[in-house]
Amino acid sequence: MASMAPTNGDSEDPTKSKGKKEDVSSANAVTADPGLKPTPAFGRHLQKSPSFHDGTLRDIMVTVEVGNDPKVEAFTIHKDLLCHFSPNSRAALDGNFRETLEGKLTFSDVTPKSFRLFLDWLYSGALPSWPSHDIRGSHLPVEPIHVDEGETLKADEIEHYYQEQPESEALELLIFADQYDLRLLRNDCIDAIISMNPSHQG
Repeated sequence: MASMAPTNGDSEDPTKSKGKKEDVSSANAVTADPGLKPTPAFGRHLQKSPSFHDGTLRDIMVTVEVGNDPKVEAFTIHKDLLCHFSPNSRAALDGNFRETLEGKLTFSDVTPKSFRLFLDWLYSGALPSWPSHDIRGSHLPVEPIHVDEGETLKADEIEHYYQEQPESEALELLIFADQYDLRLLRNDCIDAIISMNPSHQG
């Protein structure tokens, strides 16, 4: 089964004049054809999310397999909600691909931990309340590493420890959002990282 391919990023429109203020609605638009009028990009601030109340969130589920063997986890998600915020997923699930027939996507380069954070954001609209450095102390870990006298930490133990820190979680989620063109999630991750480092704000 083919896996979802990350986006290569947005290309600059050569027709825009230099120095002209960029129009927000055009910059955050998804176009299928150059001759067609741009449609708004997915995002809670631009387009109403699917809901059970108005019937736009149907009881159609898709499976997303995340991670690499032997640490592959399967998640079941509402198709309408996933496709609303992920143009890549919508293209795969609504196109002439195997994913369309199977109702299944594969994100092999995403960790299950990051995908759980994405699901929380997808359904709640919020990221975790990560503590800032001003609350924790300047660049101190959330939980100190306790080492008995005479013992030393192995490299993999140190790596695992810092992968559990808020900045690592936020950065990993930001990379995932950038790879798969989840624009609103990407913006929220950037805001969260900035809020965790208030002393670096201008």
